Amino acid sequence: MESYILSLGLIAVFLGVILEGEFLFLTGIMFAKTGHLDFASVLVAGYLGALTHDWIFFTLGKTQGKAFFDKRPNLNKRLNKVLVPFHKNEWIFFLSYRFLIGFRMILIILFGISDVSIRKFFLVSAFGGLLWIAIYGGIGYYFTEVIVNNLDWFKEHKIIIFFTAVSLMLIYILPKLLVRPSDE
Repeated sequence: MESYILSLGLIAVFLGVILEGEFLFLTGIMFAKTGHLDFASVLVAGYLGALTHDWIFFTLGKTQGKAFFDKRPNLNKRLNKVLVPFHKNEWIFFLSYRFLIGFRMILIILFGISDVSIRKFFLVSAFGGLLWIAIYGGIGYYFTEVIVNNLDWFKEHKIIIFFTAVSLMLIYILPKLLVRPSDE
């Protein structure tokens, strides 16, 4: 039974990283830290999930990206405006895309659309994945103990934590929703 739970948990980490990313990987790390999953296996499942995510969207950009934008002239103009700074600062995007939550998928598709070679993207993805796993794995491993040790406090203050999180999201999102882009 334990091996069944272990394998199901690792599949959940793998699929969770593909679909969502950080939160489900950190959840897997928490399960590993509390002894429910093997820590090294969670790291491997997270790494493989991150690479799979990268390659799904890179391939999508390489195979479908140009055709998608060619059919939409207005978007194609915007794409060209985005690709110019992208090419000028390619290594900044390479080093940071994995940590730009909410933009990661878009940037990976842009890598596919641009003239980034498959070999270059493989190296960037492999190295970035290792860096991501090390940083988030370390953060998750450390903060699991903080959360577990303060679980009673979190339970007691869950309403305040929830409304604070929602308020911060609204402060961030509302101005973007209320500002209308000017017509070009």
